[in-house]
Amino acid sequence: SVYCCGPAGFMTGVEQTALALGWPATALHREHFRPVEVPVQAAGDCVLVLQRSGLEVQLRAAESLVQAAARAGVELPVSCGMGICGACVCQVVEGEPLHRDDCLSEAQRSSGEWIAPCVSGARSARLVLDA
Repeated sequence: SVYCCGPAGFMTGVEQTALALGWPATALHREHFRPVEVPVQAAGDCVLVLQRSGLEVQLRAAESLVQAAARAGVELPVSCGMGICGACVCQVVEGEPLHRDDCLSEAQRSSGEWIAPCVSGARSARLVLDA
């Protein structure tokens, strides 16, 4: 595995070089010290379903999935709250995630099976998490 942290330009260069040398994308790990800036999902655009808990909640304006889950009475694990550390990552059962994190690999994002709910949202009107 290749682990890298530093300015975005440096990490992009390391990643491009590693890929050119034949390293698999799944072996590349980056750590950022600032979250990626992305627009917030509009209120009412998504219903969050917490499958194990049997609860669902409508997302409010500028509310994270973690905050919506807490409002429904489910505490999802969280550490940095910025999509960097990966402590909150959970499995997606149904729906299409809108990734805003910097902790999942491209393979994990592409699979649609994982999400960092502290910063990410949904492209679909319904997102079901294993929580």
